[in-house]
Amino acid sequence: MHPSYEIEREYYVKFKDVLEIEDLQRLQDGLMIDGDILRVKKIFPITSVSKHSWYSVTVDQGKNRMIRKLGEAIGHNVQRIKRIRIGNIRLENIKPGEYRSLEQKEIKKLLLKKVGSKKAER
Repeated sequence: MHPSYEIEREYYVKFKDVLEIEDLQRLQDGLMIDGDILRVKKIFPITSVSKHSWYSVTVDQGKNRMIRKLGEAIGHNVQRIKRIRIGNIRLENIKPGEYRSLEQKEIKKLLLKKVGSKKAER
């Protein structure tokens, strides 16, 4: 799916250290990086220890390496990232290199989102 359709993608992201409330707010408000304002749509803590923390991060912009660039910009480099959802399609049980066929209802939802996004532009 092209990023212009604004399909949500959700990731589990491991950041260096623990993010402060101010960091979370900056990520949601957006930061100017490479001439674009990059922001996360949602971010929730999952677990944290003193040296790193895991967050669920949802984006809808689709810029190249944007989560890594945002982490760098707030001083908390991304140590690991795993995509777990694209739109309504959960990817948690799919191993690297594996794939599965989409169900008809998944295809319909994606197509409805695609049509809805383009209609909103007109």
